[in-house]
Amino acid sequence: MVAPQFYVADVYSIADRFSEPFDVVLCMGGLYHIADPPYILTQIRKLTRDKVILQTSGVLPGTDNRATFVIREDQTAKGLTSLRGGKGVWMVSVPCFHAILTHAGFRLLEDAQPEASQRERFPWYCALAGAV
Repeated sequence: MVAPQFYVADVYSIADRFSEPFDVVLCMGGLYHIADPPYILTQIRKLTRDKVILQTSGVLPGTDNRATFVIREDQTAKGLTSLRGGKGVWMVSVPCFHAILTHAGFRLLEDAQPEASQRERFPWYCALAGAV
């Protein structure tokens, strides 16, 4: 068995960091903190030979194709170290996320999110997409 290797790279130039694509790429959280998620997914597509597994948070309700950028209030005094003032997050609807995947060169294979009654408390979304 080969031990996993970990690398540090700038997400905006991550496709330049590796010479060969990976069979499966994981993109778990964090995408909603990136200023340009569609661009980053195009970079991830360059690194994906077969499939990508994505998870995001802050999913907007509804079936329309929309996104919004929310500036977060600084809550570090409350011990919430990931919530600093001036830092924002993208919130996208599921159709918007599908459009971003298509733009990046993926096709949706399967997706999941909590039941409708739980989405306000747990606003996450997961997708399995194949490279086109």
